[in-house]
Amino acid sequence: MKEKQSSRMKQKLKQKSKMRNYHLKKDI
Repeated sequence: MKEKQSSRMKQKLKQKSKMRNYHLKKDI
C-alpha cells in the first residue's frame, strides 16, 4: 500500500511540474 501511495505522489508531482513547465512556456 505504501508503495502505491508513493508512486501516486510521484505521478502527482510529475503532473505538477508538467503544468508548471507548460505555464512557463506559455508566459514566455
